[in-house]
Amino acid sequence: MFEAIAQWLLAAPRELLLGVAIFELCFFGKLCFRARSQQQQQLRQQQQQQQQQQPEKENIWLKTSSLESLDYTTLCQTRDSWRTQYTTFCEFYPKLSKDPYFVDSTNEVTEASFISRFLRATVNEKHADPVEATLRRIKTVMTYRRDFDTNAFYTPDMAFKLFNPESNPGAEMYFCDGCAVDKNGMPFITGRLNLCDDDFLDAANHLRAAMFVLDRAAVSLVQAGLVNGKYPRASYVLDLSPLDSDFVGGTFSGTARGEKQKAIQKERLEEGKKIFKERRERVKACKDPAFLANYKAQHKGVGVHPDSHYHPLLGLLCLKEAIRLITTNYPELLAKVYFYNSPFWFKPIFTIFSLWIPKDTRKKLVFCKKGEWKKMETIDESNLSSDWGGKGLSNDHDDFIGRAIQKYDNEIKSLTYAVVKI
Repeated sequence: MFEAIAQWLLAAPRELLLGVAIFELCFFGKLCFRARSQQQQQLRQQQQQQQQQQPEKENIWLKTSSLESLDYTTLCQTRDSWRTQYTTFCEFYPKLSKDPYFVDSTNEVTEASFISRFLRATVNEKHADPVEATLRRIKTVMTYRRDFDTNAFYTPDMAFKLFNPESNPGAEMYFCDGCAVDKNGMPFITGRLNLCDDDFLDAANHLRAAMFVLDRAAVSLVQAGLVNGKYPRASYVLDLSPLDSDFVGGTFSGTARGEKQKAIQKERLEEGKKIFKERRERVKACKDPAFLANYKAQHKGVGVHPDSHYHPLLGLLCLKEAIRLITTNYPELLAKVYFYNSPFWFKPIFTIFSLWIPKDTRKKLVFCKKGEWKKMETIDESNLSSDWGGKGLSNDHDDFIGRAIQKYDNEIKSLTYAVVKI
């Protein structure tokens, strides 16, 4: 059969063979053209999808520039510089990729939340080159987080360890997560100043516990991204009311004062004098590197501390250092700070420490007299403590701190950015 076909083809006219060749050429050419058309169509569809997606990606930065009153070009330049230098930053700060405060480009909303807060603070400071100043500030914060080991704040039972006077003596913590939310659904901070006894405060241990509270708040804000169309800030209610007469001592706050504590305080007076004397001696002795090294070796507490915190930072000096840490390392953290029921002696102190606060932050400070809970405009009445005239839970002396400790440590079990998974 095949021989017959071969003979026929050899005997076939040249015109017929040429026709067959042309037919084959057209047929296969049509197939190739169809395949190429399909490829081009797929490419056009991909380009259209990219064009549709690109405005969405760019939109978050346009929206951010509008929300934060930032120049769009400057914001994008800051973003690009952050992404370009990310690998270099990882070499400088090896734990960068695991630090929940720093966000990479995998989630543009949280990345925009992070970058815009730093840029906003830099613009407020009126730097000549805001992009360079912002990246420089970010690197400064990396140094703080690396040396202070802030990632340890996201490990199990850290709240209990830092608030507990046995494991962290002299922490004298008086503020924490209020275990309620503001009008944006974000947690706000609650504090009661009179729960802190400065006579027994250890600056190093107190400041580490304080930064734990602020770090957890700052990270939750950055990780939240956009909430109700805005980048959220935290509110802080600091209750300056005297403690109730039936309050005999702190359950969670260590050495809190109370009327019935007078007898206890009298017994501790000699201890207090001894501590004060030791502190005065340490002021002089800390100038000696050998003494400081020995003191650090014997110092009991939780986590690491910078050398400056081992010095006796008493009263306003400790407050000044806390304000420096907050304004430098947690830009654009606060929406409002409410000072509730402040006594006459607080105004002179406020006048002093307000000089240490950036001008834009001072606008966020609000004084509320007793019963003026409506001035706390960022928090709904249903979530304000009944101690302030709201309908929320009472602080119950210092029980609110106990609730916060439990919340902090329970959160670690579910947080996506917990450093150590349980």
